Amino acid sequence: FFINLPIILEINFKFDIIFLVMERSEDMNFLEDENTGLKDMKILVLLGDNIVDGKNRDGDVDVLEDDKNDPYYYHALCMDYYLKTHFKDKKRVQNCNRNGANAMFYELTREKAIVVAEDTSIGHPNTLLVYMPRTLSEKQKQNIKLLQGKIQKENYEVNLLYDFKVDRDGFLQSKSKRGNGRVFDTFIEDKKGLPHERKNNSASRIEENDDLSR
Repeated sequence: FFINLPIILEINFKFDIIFLVMERSEDMNFLEDENTGLKDMKILVLLGDNIVDGKNRDGDVDVLEDDKNDPYYYHALCMDYYLKTHFKDKKRVQNCNRNGANAMFYELTREKAIVVAEDTSIGHPNTLLVYMPRTLSEKQKQNIKLLQGKIQKENYEVNLLYDFKVDRDGFLQSKSKRGNGRVFDTFIEDKKGLPHERKNNSASRIEENDDLSR
């Protein structure tokens, strides 16, 4: 089915924060580290086969750590700080709306990156929100397999969004799959990176207090 995601969210931040990001190559992969859990991070950016900031970091993983001491450390704020030092040569990314995480996540998928957000709410199951690009590199598929292992070990539910389109009103539409780590299987097997099921076109609107505003 389709989900509509508002690109513009009205969130104002009036405080400073220490931003934490770790760039990891294949030989130092957060996903391979048995001593790290998905709750230790806020957002993962799994880079694909694309020139970003002057180099091809295909297969690298950027870990945006969570600040457990700050209840206002929203995904949007986390991404805003990340983009101050990353994807600086991508005008489309740098010029996107920074008030909500939707637009930033979407623009990174257009640069062939996978975005994984830890989105667990109090009283709810462990949850990951995943934005998928249209194509995947072989190194990204390897990272997805590592991610599947952590999802199974830590008992996470996955809400996976893909096949994005922006409508005339500025809403970001997507298709969605929900389940455990197996929801990635079709993406790994499909050479084009997208599942084949595309027939259901129902739509619903996610309001401003949705997961992505946190």
